[in-house]
Amino acid sequence: MEGKKAELIDSAGRLSELLGHSGGPSGQAGLTPDVLRKVSEQLQSMFDPVNGGFGTAPKFPQPTNLSMLLSYWRRTGDAHALEMVEKTLDAMVAGGICDQLGGGFHRYSTDANWLVPHFEKMLYDQALLSKTYIQAYKVTRNRRYAEIAVGVFDYVLRDMADPAGGFYSAEDADSEGAEGTFYLWEPEQITSIMDSDEAGLFSAHYGLTNRGNFDKGKSVLQCCGLAGRIGQPVRQRMR
Repeated sequence: MEGKKAELIDSAGRLSELLGHSGGPSGQAGLTPDVLRKVSEQLQSMFDPVNGGFGTAPKFPQPTNLSMLLSYWRRTGDAHALEMVEKTLDAMVAGGICDQLGGGFHRYSTDANWLVPHFEKMLYDQALLSKTYIQAYKVTRNRRYAEIAVGVFDYVLRDMADPAGGFYSAEDADSEGAEGTFYLWEPEQITSIMDSDEAGLFSAHYGLTNRGNFDKGKSVLQCCGLAGRIGQPVRQRMR
């Protein structure tokens, strides 16, 4: 890397100059209405109208794009921009990418419909996604979005805060020697702590079956909407 030092310094200087030029590299104005419209159109072309989000698997939340669309909607009143945001936010919080019990979001989904996540959790994702859900609440006044953000904050303060101060940058995907073990469930884990009626309701709400949706009969919890409000996390883990 020592031999690259001069090159890196030169690149950093040119980048700083470029960013500091209010007119942009071509002398044109920055974020004009036309630029924002084109960005919105590009996001529309990548939007998944069935599952929400942009592109296919693996699918990342892309909160900065969602925040941009919320700002674009406020400028223009473009209903489709807001629809894309709401569809995505609702789909994510109902899927396995959202920790249904502990709050917070995993890094990305390995499939297109947000079910099976890469189980790592990143601090910066919690920050960006909570901000986006708060923005969505301010725009729509849908309290569900505010509650989701509170669930993220609760998770971060409980599990990602260092007792000595500061926050951990990430939570590893592996637990108990394998990826995602902590977040995988089997029906008997629920029936052992709940009566049959409660266990049935829990399983129906979170899509927990004997067959499972992951591997070897295990399931990633998702929100099927049969109990409570969609995606509202409980405040404590069940194990």
